[in-house]
Amino acid sequence: LAFSLGLDPTAALILLTSVYYGAMYGGRISSILLNIPGDEPALADLPFGRAGLAICYDLRFPELFRGYALAGAAMTFLPSEWPKPRLVHWQTLVRARAIENQMFVFACNRVGSDPSNEYFGHSMAVDPWGEILAEGGEGEELITLTADLSKVQETRRKIPILEDRRAESYW
Repeated sequence: LAFSLGLDPTAALILLTSVYYGAMYGGRISSILLNIPGDEPALADLPFGRAGLAICYDLRFPELFRGYALAGAAMTFLPSEWPKPRLVHWQTLVRARAIENQMFVFACNRVGSDPSNEYFGHSMAVDPWGEILAEGGEGEELITLTADLSKVQETRRKIPILEDRRAESYW
């Protein structure tokens, strides 16, 4: 799985690639690279904004993404290996994380197959309102877009969910 990010600090140009190089790891990339849990969230201060970093299965844990939003992240990058038949879960959860945290989510999913799974691709770029800005298909491709990061603050001003939280009232 290659996750490529090209950055133009003046335009916040984001490049996502959905390309799998199975020969590099004999089709065992997930067991080698992705099944080792991290110990703490990863934030990156980029020239144009703060970004959260997550992988694959992390998408099923909304608390991680909420933590990124509370820490000031305007976007999260999510390289993944979601296999068929979970496409509906993938599309729904990527959009949900963007909406509930009022941030961009740039999610790159593997294509192709290995001996155990077939992968559906559908890499996505989703804005803070849950609008899909770009979505790939099931093959290798390059998705290019310009993200207007001012939408994050605009969205958070219009519906101040992060400020209105009552964390002391939750489990």
